[in-house]
Amino acid sequence: MRQPAADIMKRIRSGASREALEQARLALRSTPRDPELLGVAGLARLELGDEATGLCLLEAAYNQQPDNLEWLSALCRHNAIRFDRHRPMPRRDDTGAIRWPAWVEDAADDFTRWVACAPLDNNALVMAGRFHKALGNTRRAAELGVRAAERNTADPEAAKLAAESLENLRRFDEAEHYYERASTLAPDDPIVPWLRAMRQLASGRFDRGWRGYDKRRSAFGWRTASYPFEYPNWRGEDLSGKSILVHGEQGFGDEIMFSSILPEIIAEAGQVVVAASPALAKLFARSFPDADIRPFDRSPETVKSWQEDQPPPPWCADYDFDFQSPVGSLARWRRPDRRSFPGNPYLVPDAARAAAFASRLSALEKDRARPLRIGLNLTANLATGLMGLEKTIPRASFEPALRSLAKSSHFVSLHPSRDALASCSGEVSFPTDFSSELKDFDDTAALVATLDMVVTVDTAVAHLAGAMGKPTLILLKYNADWRYLDKGDRCIWYDSVRLVRQTRRNDWSDVVTRAADLLADMVSARELP
Repeated sequence: MRQPAADIMKRIRSGASREALEQARLALRSTPRDPELLGVAGLARLELGDEATGLCLLEAAYNQQPDNLEWLSALCRHNAIRFDRHRPMPRRDDTGAIRWPAWVEDAADDFTRWVACAPLDNNALVMAGRFHKALGNTRRAAELGVRAAERNTADPEAAKLAAESLENLRRFDEAEHYYERASTLAPDDPIVPWLRAMRQLASGRFDRGWRGYDKRRSAFGWRTASYPFEYPNWRGEDLSGKSILVHGEQGFGDEIMFSSILPEIIAEAGQVVVAASPALAKLFARSFPDADIRPFDRSPETVKSWQEDQPPPPWCADYDFDFQSPVGSLARWRRPDRRSFPGNPYLVPDAARAAAFASRLSALEKDRARPLRIGLNLTANLATGLMGLEKTIPRASFEPALRSLAKSSHFVSLHPSRDALASCSGEVSFPTDFSSELKDFDDTAALVATLDMVVTVDTAVAHLAGAMGKPTLILLKYNADWRYLDKGDRCIWYDSVRLVRQTRRNDWSDVVTRAADLLADMVSARELP
Protein backbone atom coordinates (compact mmCIF):
# COMPACT_ATOMS: atom_id res chain seq x y z
CA MET A 1 0.00 0.00 0.00
CA ARG A 2 1.39 3.39 -1.02
CA GLN A 3 1.72 6.54 1.04
CA PRO A 4 -0.38 8.23 2.39
CA ALA A 5 -2.85 5.32 2.49
CA ALA A 6 -0.37 3.23 4.48
CA ASP A 7 -0.11 5.93 7.16
CA ILE A 8 -3.88 6.22 7.33
CA MET A 9 -4.18 2.46 7.77
CA LYS A 10 -1.72 2.61 10.68
CA ARG A 11 -3.87 5.27 12.34
CA ILE A 12 -6.97 3.09 11.95
CA ARG A 13 -5.22 0.08 13.47
CA SER A 14 -3.99 2.20 16.38
CA GLY A 15 -7.56 3.29 17.15
CA ALA A 16 -7.26 6.82 15.79
CA SER A 17 -10.02 6.39 13.21
CA ARG A 18 -11.28 9.97 13.38
CA GLU A 19 -7.85 11.39 12.64
CA ALA A 20 -7.43 8.77 9.91
CA LEU A 21 -10.68 9.87 8.29
CA GLU A 22 -9.61 13.53 8.27
CA GLN A 23 -6.30 12.59 6.69
CA ALA A 24 -8.10 10.51 4.05
CA ARG A 25 -10.47 13.38 3.26
CA LEU A 26 -7.59 15.75 2.67
CA ALA A 27 -5.79 13.27 0.43
CA LEU A 28 -8.93 12.52 -1.58
CA ARG A 29 -9.32 16.20 -2.53
CA SER A 30 -6.39 15.86 -4.89
CA THR A 31 -7.03 12.25 -6.02
CA PRO A 32 -10.76 11.62 -5.45
CA ARG A 33 -10.84 8.25 -7.22
CA ASP A 34 -7.72 6.73 -5.69
CA PRO A 35 -8.81 3.21 -4.67
CA GLU A 36 -6.44 2.90 -1.72
CA LEU A 37 -7.60 6.22 -0.26
CA LEU A 38 -11.23 5.26 -0.86
CA GLY A 39 -10.62 1.95 0.89
CA VAL A 40 -8.97 3.37 4.00
CA ALA A 41 -11.59 6.12 4.17
CA GLY A 42 -14.24 3.41 4.09
CA LEU A 43 -12.54 1.45 6.87
CA ALA A 44 -12.25 4.60 9.00
CA ARG A 45 -15.95 5.36 8.56
CA LEU A 46 -16.89 1.81 9.48
CA GLU A 47 -14.81 2.03 12.64
CA LEU A 48 -16.67 5.25 13.49
CA GLY A 49 -20.05 3.56 12.98
CA ASP A 50 -20.96 5.07 9.60
CA GLU A 51 -21.95 1.75 8.08
CA ALA A 52 -23.64 2.92 4.87
CA THR A 53 -20.94 5.33 3.74
CA GLY A 54 -18.13 3.04 4.85
CA LEU A 55 -19.41 0.06 2.86
CA CYS A 56 -20.05 2.29 -0.16
CA LEU A 57 -16.46 3.55 -0.11
CA LEU A 58 -15.09 0.04 0.34
CA GLU A 59 -17.13 -1.23 -2.58
CA ALA A 60 -15.81 1.63 -4.74
CA ALA A 61 -12.26 0.69 -3.79
CA TYR A 62 -12.88 -3.01 -4.44
CA ASN A 63 -14.47 -2.34 -7.83
CA GLN A 64 -11.26 -0.66 -8.91
CA GLN A 65 -9.00 -3.24 -7.28
CA PRO A 66 -10.86 -6.58 -7.45
CA ASP A 67 -7.67 -8.47 -6.51
CA ASN A 68 -7.20 -6.53 -3.28
CA LEU A 69 -7.92 -8.94 -0.44
CA GLU A 70 -7.81 -6.13 2.12
CA TRP A 71 -10.95 -4.57 0.66
CA LEU A 72 -12.69 -7.86 -0.09
CA SER A 73 -12.14 -9.32 3.38
CA ALA A 74 -13.20 -6.06 5.02
CA LEU A 75 -16.40 -6.00 2.94
CA CYS A 76 -17.18 -9.55 3.99
CA ARG A 77 -16.46 -8.98 7.68
CA HIS A 78 -18.55 -5.83 7.86
CA ASN A 79 -21.43 -7.26 5.85
CA ALA A 80 -21.50 -10.18 8.32
CA ILE A 81 -21.71 -7.64 11.15
CA ARG A 82 -24.42 -5.75 9.26
CA PHE A 83 -26.39 -8.97 8.81
CA ASP A 84 -26.20 -9.84 12.51
CA ARG A 85 -27.13 -6.31 13.54
CA HIS A 86 -30.09 -5.75 11.22
CA ARG A 87 -31.40 -9.30 10.83
CA PRO A 88 -32.83 -8.89 7.30
CA MET A 89 -35.92 -10.92 6.50
CA PRO A 90 -36.01 -13.52 3.72
CA ARG A 91 -39.03 -14.26 1.55
CA ARG A 92 -40.17 -16.95 -0.86
CA ASP A 93 -40.48 -16.14 -4.54
CA ASP A 94 -43.17 -17.51 -6.86
CA THR A 95 -41.24 -20.77 -7.27
CA GLY A 96 -40.99 -21.28 -3.51
CA ALA A 97 -37.25 -20.50 -3.41
CA ILE A 98 -35.95 -18.45 -0.49
CA ARG A 99 -34.74 -14.98 -1.47
CA TRP A 100 -32.85 -12.34 0.50
CA PRO A 101 -32.48 -8.59 0.00
CA ALA A 102 -30.09 -7.78 -2.85
CA TRP A 103 -27.29 -6.59 -0.56
CA VAL A 104 -27.34 -9.93 1.29
CA GLU A 105 -27.06 -11.95 -1.91
CA ASP A 106 -24.27 -9.61 -3.09
CA ALA A 107 -22.48 -10.20 0.21
CA ALA A 108 -22.77 -13.97 -0.29
CA ASP A 109 -21.09 -13.53 -3.69
CA ASP A 110 -18.32 -11.53 -2.00
CA PHE A 111 -17.74 -14.37 0.46
CA THR A 112 -17.50 -16.81 -2.44
CA ARG A 113 -14.87 -14.61 -4.08
CA TRP A 114 -12.96 -14.28 -0.81
CA VAL A 115 -12.78 -18.05 -0.41
CA ALA A 116 -11.71 -18.44 -4.03
CA CYS A 117 -8.93 -15.86 -3.57
CA ALA A 118 -7.80 -17.21 -0.19
CA PRO A 119 -8.52 -20.96 -0.22
CA LEU A 120 -6.02 -21.64 2.58
CA ASP A 121 -7.34 -18.92 4.92
CA ASN A 122 -9.29 -20.70 7.67
CA ASN A 123 -10.78 -17.43 8.83
CA ALA A 124 -12.22 -16.86 5.35
CA LEU A 125 -13.56 -20.42 5.19
CA VAL A 126 -15.25 -20.25 8.60
CA MET A 127 -16.70 -16.75 8.13
CA ALA A 128 -18.03 -17.68 4.69
CA GLY A 129 -19.49 -20.89 6.09
CA ARG A 130 -21.21 -19.03 8.91
CA PHE A 131 -22.70 -16.54 6.46
CA HIS A 132 -23.98 -19.26 4.14
CA LYS A 133 -25.41 -21.16 7.11
CA ALA A 134 -27.31 -18.03 8.21
CA LEU A 135 -28.76 -17.80 4.69
CA GLY A 136 -29.88 -21.42 4.72
CA ASN A 137 -27.21 -22.54 2.23
CA THR A 138 -26.50 -25.53 4.42
CA ARG A 139 -24.65 -27.71 1.93
CA ARG A 140 -22.24 -24.91 1.14
CA ALA A 141 -21.80 -24.19 4.85
CA ALA A 142 -21.04 -27.85 5.56
CA GLU A 143 -18.56 -28.02 2.69
CA LEU A 144 -16.68 -24.95 3.96
CA GLY A 145 -16.85 -26.09 7.59
CA VAL A 146 -15.44 -29.53 6.84
CA ARG A 147 -12.74 -28.06 4.61
CA ALA A 148 -11.68 -25.64 7.36
CA ALA A 149 -11.86 -28.30 10.07
CA GLU A 150 -9.72 -30.73 8.10
CA ARG A 151 -7.25 -28.06 7.03
CA ASN A 152 -6.72 -27.00 10.66
CA THR A 153 -7.71 -29.74 13.07
CA ALA A 154 -6.99 -27.42 16.01
CA ASP A 155 -9.63 -24.84 15.02
CA PRO A 156 -12.69 -25.20 17.32
CA GLU A 157 -14.80 -22.71 15.33
CA ALA A 158 -14.29 -24.74 12.17
CA ALA A 159 -15.27 -27.94 13.99
CA LYS A 160 -18.37 -26.25 15.42
CA LEU A 161 -19.43 -24.97 11.99
CA ALA A 162 -18.92 -28.41 10.45
CA ALA A 163 -20.93 -30.10 13.23
CA GLU A 164 -23.90 -27.71 13.08
CA SER A 165 -24.11 -27.75 9.28
CA LEU A 166 -23.79 -31.52 8.99
CA GLU A 167 -26.49 -31.97 11.61
CA ASN A 168 -28.82 -29.72 9.60
CA LEU A 169 -28.20 -32.04 6.66
CA ARG A 170 -29.10 -34.99 8.92
CA ARG A 171 -25.60 -36.44 8.57
CA PHE A 172 -25.62 -37.23 12.25
CA ASP A 173 -22.60 -39.51 12.65
CA GLU A 174 -20.35 -36.99 10.91
CA ALA A 175 -21.81 -34.18 13.00
CA GLU A 176 -21.09 -36.09 16.22
CA HIS A 177 -17.46 -36.50 15.14
CA TYR A 178 -17.01 -32.74 14.85
CA TYR A 179 -18.97 -32.02 18.03
CA GLU A 180 -16.55 -34.30 19.86
CA ARG A 181 -13.61 -32.46 18.37
CA ALA A 182 -15.06 -29.03 19.19
CA SER A 183 -15.69 -30.13 22.79
CA THR A 184 -12.08 -31.26 23.13
CA LEU A 185 -10.65 -28.11 21.57
CA ALA A 186 -12.87 -25.66 23.48
CA PRO A 187 -13.82 -27.32 26.78
CA ASP A 188 -14.86 -24.01 28.36
CA ASP A 189 -17.14 -22.87 25.52
CA PRO A 190 -20.71 -23.41 26.81
CA ILE A 191 -22.23 -23.18 23.32
CA VAL A 192 -20.58 -26.42 22.16
CA PRO A 193 -22.10 -28.68 24.86
CA TRP A 194 -25.45 -26.94 24.39
CA LEU A 195 -25.43 -27.62 20.63
CA ARG A 196 -24.24 -31.17 21.23
CA ALA A 197 -26.93 -31.66 23.86
CA MET A 198 -29.68 -31.00 21.33
CA ARG A 199 -28.10 -33.60 19.06
CA GLN A 200 -28.13 -36.08 21.97
CA LEU A 201 -31.72 -35.26 22.87
CA ALA A 202 -32.82 -35.68 19.27
CA SER A 203 -31.31 -39.17 19.26
CA GLY A 204 -33.08 -40.10 22.51
CA ARG A 205 -30.02 -39.91 24.80
CA PHE A 206 -31.92 -37.89 27.36
CA ASP A 207 -29.85 -38.42 30.49
CA ARG A 208 -26.73 -37.07 28.82
CA GLY A 209 -28.55 -34.51 26.69
CA TRP A 210 -30.32 -32.72 29.54
CA ARG A 211 -27.00 -32.07 31.29
CA GLY A 212 -25.71 -30.22 28.27
CA TYR A 213 -29.05 -28.53 27.65
CA ASP A 214 -28.64 -26.65 30.92
CA LYS A 215 -25.60 -24.97 29.38
CA ARG A 216 -28.00 -22.69 27.51
CA ARG A 217 -28.13 -20.49 30.60
CA SER A 218 -24.40 -19.80 30.67
CA ALA A 219 -24.15 -19.75 26.87
CA PHE A 220 -26.95 -17.27 26.24
CA GLY A 221 -27.97 -15.87 29.62
CA TRP A 222 -30.82 -13.39 29.35
CA ARG A 223 -31.29 -14.23 25.66
CA THR A 224 -33.12 -17.42 26.65
CA ALA A 225 -35.76 -15.06 28.09
CA SER A 226 -35.17 -16.65 31.50
CA TYR A 227 -34.91 -14.12 34.33
CA PRO A 228 -31.77 -14.65 36.47
CA PHE A 229 -33.49 -15.19 39.82
CA GLU A 230 -30.98 -15.53 42.65
CA TYR A 231 -32.68 -18.35 44.57
CA PRO A 232 -30.86 -21.71 44.66
CA ASN A 233 -31.28 -23.78 41.51
CA TRP A 234 -33.34 -26.91 41.99
CA ARG A 235 -31.23 -29.95 41.14
CA GLY A 236 -33.63 -32.79 41.79
CA GLU A 237 -33.76 -32.48 45.59
CA ASP A 238 -36.75 -33.72 47.59
CA LEU A 239 -39.46 -31.06 47.36
CA SER A 240 -41.57 -32.23 50.29
CA GLY A 241 -42.53 -29.17 52.31
CA LYS A 242 -40.39 -26.94 50.05
CA SER A 243 -41.28 -23.86 48.04
CA ILE A 244 -40.14 -23.62 44.41
CA LEU A 245 -40.43 -20.88 41.81
CA VAL A 246 -40.74 -22.23 38.25
CA HIS A 247 -40.40 -19.56 35.58
CA GLY A 248 -40.97 -19.50 31.84
CA GLU A 249 -38.23 -19.24 29.25
CA GLN A 250 -37.61 -19.27 25.50
CA GLY A 251 -40.75 -19.26 23.32
CA PHE A 252 -44.40 -19.95 24.05
CA GLY A 253 -44.09 -23.44 22.61
CA ASP A 254 -41.21 -24.27 24.96
CA GLU A 255 -43.14 -22.92 27.93
CA ILE A 256 -46.20 -25.01 27.07
CA MET A 257 -44.19 -28.17 26.33
CA PHE A 258 -42.07 -28.12 29.48
CA SER A 259 -45.10 -27.26 31.63
CA SER A 260 -46.11 -30.90 31.11
CA ILE A 261 -43.81 -31.57 34.07
CA LEU A 262 -45.61 -29.14 36.38
CA PRO A 263 -48.26 -31.60 37.65
CA GLU A 264 -45.50 -33.80 39.08
CA ILE A 265 -43.74 -30.86 40.72
CA ILE A 266 -47.01 -29.54 42.15
CA ALA A 267 -47.86 -32.97 43.60
CA GLU A 268 -44.49 -33.22 45.33
CA ALA A 269 -43.73 -29.70 46.56
CA GLY A 270 -45.14 -27.83 49.51
CA GLN A 271 -45.66 -24.72 47.39
CA VAL A 272 -45.22 -24.05 43.66
CA VAL A 273 -45.26 -20.60 42.13
CA VAL A 274 -45.21 -20.39 38.34
CA ALA A 275 -44.03 -17.16 36.71
CA ALA A 276 -45.85 -17.56 33.39
CA SER A 277 -46.02 -15.44 30.28
CA PRO A 278 -49.12 -13.22 30.49
CA ALA A 279 -50.51 -14.85 27.33
CA LEU A 280 -50.50 -18.20 29.16
CA ALA A 281 -51.37 -17.10 32.69
CA LYS A 282 -55.16 -17.62 32.57
CA LEU A 283 -54.84 -21.01 30.89
CA PHE A 284 -52.20 -22.13 33.40
CA ALA A 285 -54.23 -20.87 36.37
CA ARG A 286 -57.15 -23.11 35.35
CA SER A 287 -54.95 -26.06 34.39
CA PHE A 288 -52.75 -26.00 37.51
CA PRO A 289 -55.17 -24.85 40.27
CA ASP A 290 -52.88 -25.99 43.09
CA ALA A 291 -50.06 -23.69 41.95
CA ASP A 292 -49.85 -19.93 42.34
CA ILE A 293 -49.65 -18.52 38.79
CA ARG A 294 -47.99 -15.13 38.47
CA PRO A 295 -48.02 -13.33 35.10
CA PHE A 296 -44.46 -12.37 34.25
CA ASP A 297 -43.67 -10.33 31.15
CA ARG A 298 -40.92 -11.80 28.96
CA SER A 299 -41.41 -9.61 25.90
CA PRO A 300 -38.22 -8.77 23.96
CA GLU A 301 -38.21 -5.23 25.31
CA THR A 302 -38.47 -6.46 28.90
CA VAL A 303 -35.84 -9.15 28.40
CA LYS A 304 -33.37 -6.55 27.10
CA SER A 305 -33.88 -4.53 30.28
CA TRP A 306 -32.65 -7.50 32.33
CA GLN A 307 -29.15 -6.69 31.13
CA GLU A 308 -29.42 -3.51 33.21
CA ASP A 309 -29.94 -5.40 36.47
CA GLN A 310 -33.67 -4.88 36.57
CA PRO A 311 -34.85 -6.04 40.01
CA PRO A 312 -37.04 -9.13 40.31
CA PRO A 313 -40.82 -8.61 40.25
CA PRO A 314 -42.21 -7.18 43.52
CA TRP A 315 -44.40 -10.23 44.19
CA CYS A 316 -41.25 -12.24 44.96
CA ALA A 317 -41.27 -10.54 48.37
CA ASP A 318 -44.45 -12.46 49.19
CA TYR A 319 -42.63 -15.80 49.20
CA ASP A 320 -39.70 -17.51 50.85
CA PHE A 321 -38.44 -19.73 48.05
CA ASP A 322 -36.21 -22.70 48.74
CA PHE A 323 -35.52 -23.25 45.03
CA GLN A 324 -36.04 -21.80 41.59
CA SER A 325 -35.91 -23.39 38.16
CA PRO A 326 -36.44 -22.31 34.56
CA VAL A 327 -39.22 -24.54 33.30
CA GLY A 328 -36.88 -26.14 30.73
CA SER A 329 -34.53 -27.35 33.45
CA LEU A 330 -37.19 -29.50 35.13
CA ALA A 331 -36.76 -32.12 32.42
CA ARG A 332 -33.25 -33.01 33.53
CA TRP A 333 -34.66 -34.44 36.75
CA ARG A 334 -38.00 -35.77 35.51
CA ARG A 335 -37.47 -37.03 31.92
CA PRO A 336 -34.37 -39.28 31.97
CA ASP A 337 -35.62 -41.73 29.30
CA ARG A 338 -38.46 -42.33 26.84
CA ARG A 339 -40.54 -44.18 29.41
CA SER A 340 -40.66 -41.11 31.64
CA PHE A 341 -42.72 -39.08 29.12
CA PRO A 342 -46.40 -39.70 30.02
CA GLY A 343 -47.82 -37.93 26.96
CA ASN A 344 -51.10 -37.18 28.77
CA PRO A 345 -53.09 -33.95 28.24
CA TYR A 346 -52.69 -31.36 30.98
CA LEU A 347 -54.13 -28.03 29.75
CA VAL A 348 -57.80 -27.34 30.47
CA PRO A 349 -59.77 -24.91 28.28
CA ASP A 350 -62.52 -22.54 29.41
CA ALA A 351 -65.66 -24.67 28.99
CA ALA A 352 -68.06 -21.71 28.64
CA ARG A 353 -65.86 -19.98 26.07
CA ALA A 354 -65.49 -23.26 24.16
CA ALA A 355 -69.28 -23.76 24.15
CA ALA A 356 -69.73 -20.26 22.71
CA PHE A 357 -67.28 -20.99 19.90
CA ALA A 358 -68.98 -24.35 19.23
CA SER A 359 -72.37 -22.67 18.96
CA ARG A 360 -71.05 -20.18 16.42
CA LEU A 361 -69.42 -22.93 14.37
CA SER A 362 -72.66 -24.91 14.38
CA ALA A 363 -74.52 -21.86 13.09
CA LEU A 364 -72.08 -21.61 10.19
CA GLU A 365 -72.65 -25.30 9.44
CA LYS A 366 -76.46 -25.16 9.56
CA ASP A 367 -76.95 -26.12 5.91
CA ARG A 368 -74.54 -29.07 6.05
CA ALA A 369 -74.22 -32.40 7.77
CA ARG A 370 -71.83 -32.02 10.69
CA PRO A 371 -68.43 -31.72 8.96
CA LEU A 372 -65.07 -32.62 10.38
CA ARG A 373 -63.77 -29.46 12.05
CA ILE A 374 -60.11 -29.01 11.26
CA GLY A 375 -58.01 -26.24 12.75
CA LEU A 376 -55.30 -24.95 10.41
CA ASN A 377 -52.03 -23.18 11.09
CA LEU A 378 -49.58 -23.23 8.18
CA THR A 379 -47.50 -20.20 9.19
CA ALA A 380 -44.78 -20.18 11.84
CA ASN A 381 -43.44 -17.06 13.53
CA LEU A 382 -41.99 -15.16 10.57
CA ALA A 383 -40.41 -12.64 12.93
CA THR A 384 -37.73 -15.27 13.58
CA GLY A 385 -36.54 -14.88 9.98
CA LEU A 386 -35.23 -17.93 8.16
CA MET A 387 -36.26 -20.30 10.96
CA GLY A 388 -39.90 -19.28 10.71
CA LEU A 389 -39.89 -19.17 6.92
CA GLU A 390 -38.48 -22.70 6.64
CA LYS A 391 -41.24 -23.97 8.96
CA THR A 392 -43.98 -22.19 7.00
CA ILE A 393 -45.88 -23.95 4.21
CA PRO A 394 -46.71 -21.70 1.24
CA ARG A 395 -50.49 -21.42 0.96
CA ALA A 396 -50.46 -22.49 -2.68
CA SER A 397 -48.87 -25.80 -1.69
CA PHE A 398 -51.74 -26.73 0.61
CA GLU A 399 -54.60 -25.28 -1.41
CA PRO A 400 -55.34 -28.47 -3.43
CA ALA A 401 -55.78 -30.40 -0.16
CA LEU A 402 -58.16 -27.74 1.15
CA ARG A 403 -60.17 -27.83 -2.06
CA SER A 404 -60.44 -31.63 -2.11
CA LEU A 405 -61.80 -31.75 1.44
CA ALA A 406 -63.95 -28.61 1.35
CA LYS A 407 -67.33 -30.37 1.12
CA SER A 408 -66.76 -32.70 4.07
CA SER A 409 -64.68 -30.49 6.34
CA HIS A 410 -64.94 -27.16 8.08
CA PHE A 411 -61.55 -25.44 8.19
CA VAL A 412 -60.96 -23.06 11.07
CA SER A 413 -57.97 -20.74 11.04
CA LEU A 414 -55.69 -20.91 14.08
CA HIS A 415 -53.34 -18.28 12.69
CA PRO A 416 -52.69 -15.25 14.87
CA SER A 417 -54.14 -12.88 12.23
CA ARG A 418 -56.26 -13.02 9.11
CA ASP A 419 -53.31 -11.80 7.06
CA ALA A 420 -51.35 -14.94 7.99
CA LEU A 421 -53.57 -17.09 5.80
CA ALA A 422 -54.81 -15.41 2.63
CA SER A 423 -58.14 -16.38 1.14
CA CYS A 424 -58.17 -19.59 -0.87
CA SER A 425 -59.60 -19.42 -4.36
CA GLY A 426 -61.98 -21.67 -6.22
CA GLU A 427 -64.35 -23.84 -4.24
CA VAL A 428 -62.66 -23.21 -0.91
CA SER A 429 -63.82 -20.26 1.12
CA PHE A 430 -61.50 -18.61 3.58
CA PRO A 431 -61.26 -20.77 6.72
CA THR A 432 -63.50 -19.53 9.50
CA ASP A 433 -61.48 -16.88 11.23
CA PHE A 434 -61.78 -15.75 14.85
CA SER A 435 -58.29 -14.26 15.03
CA SER A 436 -59.52 -10.85 16.18
CA GLU A 437 -61.00 -12.54 19.25
CA LEU A 438 -57.95 -14.64 20.17
CA LYS A 439 -56.26 -12.35 22.67
CA ASP A 440 -54.26 -15.00 24.48
CA PHE A 441 -53.73 -18.76 24.60
CA ASP A 442 -56.80 -19.21 26.80
CA ASP A 443 -58.96 -17.95 23.95
CA THR A 444 -57.13 -20.14 21.43
CA ALA A 445 -57.47 -23.19 23.69
CA ALA A 446 -61.24 -22.64 23.88
CA LEU A 447 -61.43 -22.59 20.08
CA VAL A 448 -59.21 -25.68 19.74
CA ALA A 449 -61.50 -27.51 22.17
CA THR A 450 -64.35 -27.25 19.64
CA LEU A 451 -62.36 -28.86 16.82
CA ASP A 452 -62.07 -32.49 15.82
CA MET A 453 -58.41 -32.14 14.95
CA VAL A 454 -55.61 -29.67 14.24
CA VAL A 455 -53.18 -29.50 11.31
CA THR A 456 -50.26 -27.21 12.01
CA VAL A 457 -46.63 -26.50 11.35
CA ASP A 458 -44.14 -26.40 14.23
CA THR A 459 -45.36 -23.46 16.26
CA ALA A 460 -46.89 -22.79 19.67
CA VAL A 461 -50.33 -23.90 18.44
CA ALA A 462 -48.90 -27.38 17.86
CA HIS A 463 -47.88 -27.60 21.52
CA LEU A 464 -51.17 -26.14 22.70
CA ALA A 465 -53.21 -28.71 20.77
CA GLY A 466 -50.97 -31.58 21.92
CA ALA A 467 -51.12 -30.42 25.54
CA MET A 468 -54.92 -30.48 25.34
CA GLY A 469 -54.95 -34.01 23.94
CA LYS A 470 -56.41 -32.84 20.63
CA PRO A 471 -55.67 -35.15 17.66
CA THR A 472 -53.03 -33.20 15.75
CA LEU A 473 -50.85 -33.47 12.66
CA ILE A 474 -47.61 -31.50 12.98
CA LEU A 475 -45.95 -30.86 9.62
CA LEU A 476 -42.19 -30.70 10.11
CA LYS A 477 -39.32 -29.31 8.07
CA TYR A 478 -36.39 -31.53 7.05
CA ASN A 479 -34.09 -30.70 9.97
CA ALA A 480 -36.83 -30.66 12.58
CA ASP A 481 -36.23 -29.42 16.10
CA TRP A 482 -34.68 -31.79 18.65
CA ARG A 483 -37.96 -32.20 20.58
CA TYR A 484 -39.43 -34.28 17.74
CA LEU A 485 -36.43 -36.65 17.71
CA ASP A 486 -34.66 -37.83 14.58
CA LYS A 487 -37.32 -40.15 13.25
CA GLY A 488 -40.74 -41.63 13.82
CA ASP A 489 -44.27 -40.32 13.40
CA ARG A 490 -45.14 -40.15 17.09
CA CYS A 491 -44.32 -37.34 19.50
CA ILE A 492 -42.96 -38.33 22.90
CA TRP A 493 -44.42 -35.21 24.51
CA TYR A 494 -48.03 -35.69 23.35
CA ASP A 495 -49.79 -38.99 22.69
CA SER A 496 -52.42 -37.35 20.46
CA VAL A 497 -49.88 -35.96 17.97
CA ARG A 498 -48.74 -37.52 14.70
CA LEU A 499 -45.67 -36.14 12.92
CA VAL A 500 -45.36 -35.73 9.15
CA ARG A 501 -41.76 -34.99 8.18
CA GLN A 502 -40.18 -33.46 5.09
CA THR A 503 -38.13 -36.00 3.16
CA ARG A 504 -36.37 -33.31 1.09
CA ARG A 505 -35.11 -30.00 2.37
CA ASN A 506 -37.42 -27.03 1.61
CA ASP A 507 -39.81 -29.29 -0.32
CA TRP A 508 -43.29 -29.51 1.20
CA SER A 509 -44.90 -31.49 -1.63
CA ASP A 510 -44.47 -34.90 -0.01
CA VAL A 511 -45.59 -33.62 3.40
CA VAL A 512 -48.74 -32.05 1.93
CA THR A 513 -49.56 -35.22 -0.03
CA ARG A 514 -49.21 -37.47 3.00
CA ALA A 515 -51.13 -35.06 5.24
CA ALA A 516 -53.93 -34.78 2.69
CA ASP A 517 -54.14 -38.57 2.44
CA LEU A 518 -54.38 -38.89 6.21
CA LEU A 519 -57.09 -36.23 6.35
CA ALA A 520 -59.03 -37.89 3.54
CA ASP A 521 -58.90 -41.22 5.34
CA MET A 522 -60.13 -39.62 8.54
CA VAL A 523 -62.94 -37.80 6.80
CA SER A 524 -63.98 -41.01 5.05
CA ALA A 525 -63.83 -43.15 8.16
CA ARG A 526 -64.72 -40.35 10.58
CA GLU A 527 -61.82 -41.59 12.70
CA LEU A 528 -59.16 -39.53 14.35
CA PRO A 529 -55.47 -40.46 14.81
